[in-house]
Amino acid sequence: MPTLLEVLQRENPDFTDHWAGSSYNNTTSSRFDEVTLDNTSRAHVQEWKDFTFGSIYAAYGDILDQQLPPTYKEVQTPSTTPTTIIDENGIDTLGIQWSTNIVRQPLKAAGIILRQQRGIGSTPSTGNPEPTLASKLISWKHTTDAGASIKPDWAVLDRAISKPKGYRHAHKKDDPAKHLVYVVGDSKLKQKWKSAWLSLGDSACTVNTDPPYVAPGAKAPKYQKTKDIKAERLNPLKQLATYCRYGETRYGFLLTQTELVAMRIRRIPGTGPSPAAAVEYRAIPWSAQGQGRLTAHLAIWALGCMGMNDKHRAMESDNNAPLQSMAKLTWWQEDKTKGTFTNVISRRVLNAADWAKLMAKLGNPTFHTDDNSGNSFTATFTTGPAVPSLTQAMANLNLNKASGTPPATPQKGASAATPSSSTKPKSPTKCKIGGQTYALRLAKDKTGYEALDSKQNVKYKVVKNTKNQWVVSGTSTVVVLE
Repeated sequence: MPTLLEVLQRENPDFTDHWAGSSYNNTTSSRFDEVTLDNTSRAHVQEWKDFTFGSIYAAYGDILDQQLPPTYKEVQTPSTTPTTIIDENGIDTLGIQWSTNIVRQPLKAAGIILRQQRGIGSTPSTGNPEPTLASKLISWKHTTDAGASIKPDWAVLDRAISKPKGYRHAHKKDDPAKHLVYVVGDSKLKQKWKSAWLSLGDSACTVNTDPPYVAPGAKAPKYQKTKDIKAERLNPLKQLATYCRYGETRYGFLLTQTELVAMRIRRIPGTGPSPAAAVEYRAIPWSAQGQGRLTAHLAIWALGCMGMNDKHRAMESDNNAPLQSMAKLTWWQEDKTKGTFTNVISRRVLNAADWAKLMAKLGNPTFHTDDNSGNSFTATFTTGPAVPSLTQAMANLNLNKASGTPPATPQKGASAATPSSSTKPKSPTKCKIGGQTYALRLAKDKTGYEALDSKQNVKYKVVKNTKNQWVVSGTSTVVVLE
């Protein structure tokens, strides 16, 4: 039988885009929480650095490596119809037929171990824990508008557990049991929102020109472009932050045809009429699959597992105030007397020998064993430097000033160019991502490259990470430039 990890790293079916909508605008409301992102408030939206394959496997690897029971039936890849997307409901339909079934057994297996054996959660009200990914199953009444409801497209919740003290915001009639919510999520069309927009400076926020689908022989429809990416990129974050506040969880995700974006959201001080929030995000390509990869379903599963810990789920205090800090998934508490390491969120315990083996297996990643580095402090999201100038951004990327393009990655065994060399490095025109080759061009904001598919649409943004490696933006996936 397959392991939990093997199931969660299965290849996903491809989407067929047949969206022919007339509007590129996302859902927005004055009732949504406030999220700010511009050149002076970059700290409010940051990359979620401690949510990686390595940190997830370290915290939950003993569960992920377990085999599913003999009764497990392999989920069949959906037929063509559910994978044809004409609107956001199409994403929901595929998610119901595919994603919910992929994560069902892995979530259930994790729930029994985490909430019962490790004691990180409340006692189930009926039988064993039954965490599951559900679509449009839960909603809440709006606090100031009795006629409005807050209803996420997705939620990882537990059907066997009721929230001990109930929710501050009353549930609507579709959830009388007040199921305990671990994660909330929402579906979006890639034509309307991309995580890559979050890394753009103000000047790079141009008109969205992602065209709608036109059937062969049909006349192209008139459509309204998103003229202000700077504002439009925030609406889904505001919506998800609101869902997190009502669901009383810090964990959420956005799902499009091309990516799942995992998020950790927290309350920050604000003076406006709506509660203010800060967002950390990690973008995972829908196409990610296979050994050692953070996939969309592994991310959903990990978010659910993290949300099962009652002590590390809230996004704000009981009186709606900001939390001082949130524990990182990379935080392990060392007991030098016992010679053990315990993950703060998963509560996995390793002895020194097993800890050393795990570190070697993962390539000695950076984990934290002290309170200061193991916490993500809210203060760092309210103060921070503005986005660097283009000149500084180019310097940080080690861009070649003469050509204005990033230098090619040196091939193994090749000698590095010296500053005195009179030959300019040749700009790469292709790259390999996950075994596939893509055409390459310099990004408009000159902070990296854009990997193009066969139709010359931008598939990925390629940037340099802190280790000076070319990677897919928002991920740890290494890119080979050619």
